[in-house]
Amino acid sequence: MCPRDQLYKFITLVFAYTVIVAIFLFRLILPLYMAFAAGAMLFVISDEILPETHAKGRSRLATFDIIIRYIIMMTLDNLLGRQPFLPGNFSGCS
Repeated sequence: MCPRDQLYKFITLVFAYTVIVAIFLFRLILPLYMAFAAGAMLFVISDEILPETHAKGRSRLATFDIIIRYIIMMTLDNLLGRQPFLPGNFSGCS
């Protein structure tokens, strides 16, 4: 076995344990970080992937429009009884 392969495995193991410990330590604020990441991803999608939404100087309006529509979609999803996919929730899969 190559020493470099052993080093890669060791580094992967160290960082895996570091992430596991960090998740247990920051369990209370992790949802806030995830919400921030989701909001940032919505902005990136509206700004980079859909550039025509930012035409004619209406970028802020277009971004808020996408976010509001996403909130409405998720609200209707929950009101109509469809549960979002969660790890360990395989009831929707056949």
